[in-house]
Amino acid sequence: MAEETLNIFISAGEVSGDLHAAALVVALKKRMPNARFFGMGDAAMATAGVELLASIRDHSAIGMWQSARELTRVKRTIRELKEAIETQRPDFIIVVDCEAIHLPLLRAIQPLSIPNTYYISPQVWWTRNGYDQDRIAKNIQAVTDHVLAIFRAEHAVYTKLDHSSAHYIGHPLLDLVRIKQSKAAAYAMLGLPMDRPIIGVFPGSRWQEIKSTYPRLIRAAQTVVSRGVHAHIVVVVGAPRYARYIRDNTPDTVPVYSGDSYGIIPHLTASLVSSGTVTLEHALFRVPIVVAYRFGALLTLFIRVWLQFKSINLAWISLPNLMMQHSIVPECLQRQATVDNLAHALYQLCDPQYPTDQNPYRQRQYKGFQKIKEYMGPNGAVDRAAGLVSKWINNSSANSD
Repeated sequence: MAEETLNIFISAGEVSGDLHAAALVVALKKRMPNARFFGMGDAAMATAGVELLASIRDHSAIGMWQSARELTRVKRTIRELKEAIETQRPDFIIVVDCEAIHLPLLRAIQPLSIPNTYYISPQVWWTRNGYDQDRIAKNIQAVTDHVLAIFRAEHAVYTKLDHSSAHYIGHPLLDLVRIKQSKAAAYAMLGLPMDRPIIGVFPGSRWQEIKSTYPRLIRAAQTVVSRGVHAHIVVVVGAPRYARYIRDNTPDTVPVYSGDSYGIIPHLTASLVSSGTVTLEHALFRVPIVVAYRFGALLTLFIRVWLQFKSINLAWISLPNLMMQHSIVPECLQRQATVDNLAHALYQLCDPQYPTDQNPYRQRQYKGFQKIKEYMGPNGAVDRAAGLVSKWINNSSANSD
């Protein structure tokens, strides 16, 4: 007699979450070949076999700081996902990161009493005081059956609140970051001679950051080359839907690459990046970076008021600095994100007066990157997560029989 199909809803709201969710689905399928996955995501989840009911491409503002138009789209997405869950009644629900969508969604479907887990729960532990940490953890605890914590500090907050269903697994990015091809293959793919190193430019995956920050990033990279740094420049697109805009705003002599960034990052000498998971990816590949970010004027005002109201002390925005709680990589934010400032910080990393392995600015980042890797925990987080989730799914399925 054939095994009964297990229906599992899984949702990711960001490009990075799509990658993590896809890896988890692949690991779960090895344990539960009879499982069917459906939900919200993007290309990686679709490739892993998830039936996509909604795409993360429908919303791309940063975290909870959406525009009014974006908030309308988010509300519509939550409503559509809620209706899909009510109609299909999955055996288990997995949400990945993206609190702006997933916390309201979990609240909305709570009356259905469907077992669930929060994979990569909201990372508020570095930026809030103890009271707010506890309050938000309680809010998450109220709508989840299980939390998979990727940082020890995060797990400690739940443990303090006696949330026995919180489990520390380590950071899944450690399992995903792998060199995909040789240096020679990377240069050949980009159509570049191997006569000089490559400076990477990473515009980000959200329209807001691309429009506000990218023009400064590409001009800063060009400025560094014009000042005597003998290097190629390559732009790596994080969101293919914006590739045309990026191509139209990039010099014809600069390659624009839209493929797997892991085939490129380990072979770069340094990068200019927007904030996001890409900063951690560079840290794990030991590639020095300069981080830039700009918001529009109206959004900047809203964020300042919101941060003050929430008592959030946001000293940094990049993940490496937030994780270590001190400056590992240079950040140029808002008014500081000028072409001159970005070019100055990048030039320090590529300064031709130093041999690459003796550049003090690079060495400082290398030391920080090693600490970050240790902080992120042991490898195997995806497998540990899949083991726990499959156990919970099987237990909930047995209890419902």
